[in-house]
Amino acid sequence: MPFAETPLRDEYAAAVEHLARRTLDALHDDAAPPPEAPGADRPLLAAARVLGPDLFAPRLLAGAGPDGPTAALLAEARRTLPPPAAPSAGAALVIAWQDWAAGRLLARTPYGDGAPMPPAPPAPGESGWQTWSVRMSQLSGLALPGLDGPVHDSARTHALSLARGTVRALLRRDQTTAARLARWLAWTDAEGLAPRLEVAPVLDRIRLAGDGSARTALGLAIAHRLLAAPGGGGPRRDRHAAPRPRPPPAPAHGPRPRKAHGMTDTHVLGTAQRLGSRALSWLHAAHRDGLGRIPDNTLIDFADADNAYKPLGEVALAASLVLRDGVSGPADTRTARELLDGCWAQLREGDLLYERQRTTSP
Repeated sequence: MPFAETPLRDEYAAAVEHLARRTLDALHDDAAPPPEAPGADRPLLAAARVLGPDLFAPRLLAGAGPDGPTAALLAEARRTLPPPAAPSAGAALVIAWQDWAAGRLLARTPYGDGAPMPPAPPAPGESGWQTWSVRMSQLSGLALPGLDGPVHDSARTHALSLARGTVRALLRRDQTTAARLARWLAWTDAEGLAPRLEVAPVLDRIRLAGDGSARTALGLAIAHRLLAAPGGGGPRRDRHAAPRPRPPPAPAHGPRPRKAHGMTDTHVLGTAQRLGSRALSWLHAAHRDGLGRIPDNTLIDFADADNAYKPLGEVALAASLVLRDGVSGPADTRTARELLDGCWAQLREGDLLYERQRTTSP
């Protein structure tokens, strides 16, 4: 597999994209990834190390077991490249669980003998749902049929924290974390659990606003396949694992879907977005009709911030928040840009700001 002469980091990143693209193509074709040429080079082995269990996603989502050529590549990668040094105890736990998942799948082939199960990660009540959701996003490679363990039990028990983490990542424009958490939400949906967030629109949003990488596209495709599993499920539990009791249900006083009033969290979000859209439309119409605008031939007191600058500044702030969050539709985005353009024109394209600075500076 040829790679251009680039810095080592870029070469390894290109290898990850190459292997992720091959796996994605195989997922679309319901087949195993085509085998690589014998004697894989180090960048390709590093890519296999990075993708880990996701290399088997096309087979696992089709209800089959890990295939031999992919298992051979991953086993060689694990032999050649030891686990990276972890900068913290939390990172070490993530690496250990990723290795466990790869070893668990390799144990079903002639190329591995399993791996010891690491300690269970801290629950949201111990570390906070924000920290917990970030950790779960780093473990999204475990959200596959044929794997089950304490990490999966935690996802089942704390589906609401997964939804919160997904929304938080979207608001922070962290599309990578949002995509990985949405994959866990799709997995809980495949497990037959009550949804805490509508996953399909989230996946579509990430697809449009994401980084466009093959690795992100692979994660989104896996999530879509989990959602489309027959009966909302597909293969549930590792058939080679010893039976374990299900985790206890969430406390009775914990958050519940608001079914009693016929409303879920997604309906609340939809109502809030419609309210914001109507408010923006009202502001646009009022501003167009003269509210907050500077009348022609007005004498402006540059020393008085409330004289002209405050109304325009408030309108510009409201419009900038719509553009900053990036969750509005095309019509609201266009309205917000028109408001900003109108405010800038009212400030005479910066002339009034310059005059105020010139006349009020000591």
